Amino acid sequence: MVDDRVELRIGILLGFIGIIIILILIGNIGIFLLLPEVIVVLIAIIAIIFIIIGIVGVSNEIDLKSKLRVETVRALGKIGTNSEEAASALQKALNDPKKIVRRESAISLGKIGSIANLAIPALINALNDKNPDVRWRASEALGLIGVNTEEVISNLNKLIHDKCDYVCEAAINALDDLTE
Repeated sequence: MVDDRVELRIGILLGFIGIIIILILIGNIGIFLLLPEVIVVLIAIIAIIFIIIGIVGVSNEIDLKSKLRVETVRALGKIGTNSEEAASALQKALNDPKKIVRRESAISLGKIGSIANLAIPALINALNDKNPDVRWRASEALGLIGVNTEEVISNLNKLIHDKCDYVCEAAINALDDLTE
């Protein structure tokens, strides 16, 4: 998969190439040299607007790809209750560059339940995610999966003192679920 920043740079580069081509075409037919400076400035402004439109278009494409990944992990959470393949795909999605995909992957792993026990190490790593929503949902998933190991318990105990209240609460609830 190509990194989102690379796609954005490609979009910008293509925008600049388009501007250069337009200027060359205008220059080759002699109109560019005959136009007053105000018109040349207007053409430059229009070219900048085209670049902005190109960037927005690339950004929208990136968002569509993220939305597709989000819907995929949600669907896997609904249909993957007896599927190690679904659990494996969701485990990989915990490393997605988009926080919403990581969060939804944790939610789906929790829905799958005990079949997702192979994702426990990835969920433990997700407890250290910079995004609190990912930490929150990873805590919940660990409680729902129900694997009570020393590593899970110690990592959830660390989250009891998280700076986000809802992460603390989720860790406490997960610990309660695991120790009942």
